[in-house]
Amino acid sequence: YSAARGIFWDQVYPNGFTELYCGKTRAARDDHNIEHVFPAYWMRLALDCPSRSRCRRSSKDFNRMEADLHNLYPTKTRVNSVWGSHPFGEIAGENHKFPSCDFEAQNSLVEPRPLARGEVARSVLYMAQAYDAEKGLPDGQLELMQRWDQEDTPTAEELARNDLIESIQGTRNPFIDAHFEDDLQRLENQKNKRGQKPAPTMGKTVRIASWNIKNLHFENDKPIPKRGPSRSESDFERISTYIKELDADIIALQEINGPL
Repeated sequence: YSAARGIFWDQVYPNGFTELYCGKTRAARDDHNIEHVFPAYWMRLALDCPSRSRCRRSSKDFNRMEADLHNLYPTKTRVNSVWGSHPFGEIAGENHKFPSCDFEAQNSLVEPRPLARGEVARSVLYMAQAYDAEKGLPDGQLELMQRWDQEDTPTAEELARNDLIESIQGTRNPFIDAHFEDDLQRLENQKNKRGQKPAPTMGKTVRIASWNIKNLHFENDKPIPKRGPSRSESDFERISTYIKELDADIIALQEINGPL
């Protein structure tokens, strides 16, 4: 795992990252750490190890599981400490523990933001299958992960991460690939038929959003007459956050009133 930590930051996220649970994009680690989505405690239960340190000394399987990059994501340290190794679940209402972070914890359950649930699910499902570790899962967790996997399908970025990790450790997460199988097979058939590589597609689902943004002009920090106030730098930062949360492939913007 100590070797995997260096690879994680230097090769998987050398140019910054988007934190898993809060969805914030960061250029530096600062107050972030590495999260085992399928936690070490569940690994211990699956392997019948008495402690994490004993597992490291006596189990090759545990050492492989702990270092598997498919199960590692950057997370905010304080959020990670609240999550611990509690089961994932769906919590009624909105009871956010941290400002501007859609992460909830209640009654020994934790609920990640909707746009992280697919990544969580595919990581847990991968670990359970790859290491025959299903018995380490809390009751009802497998069924929930299977549902989240279908409700929040992977993006092109998740597929690219899968490709990158394969190039580093030689394994893929098949639960990501399953969503792209039809498209990948169609591309392969086209390539064989035409004798050339076709243009890649984004995957099964194309997400389209429409946003009446009212105005997006910016001219020397001064209002443009009859067109409303100019946008400030903080406005653009907030808009950027909303765009990331939309996670859309195509966004149609209305009433721009100025150059992008």
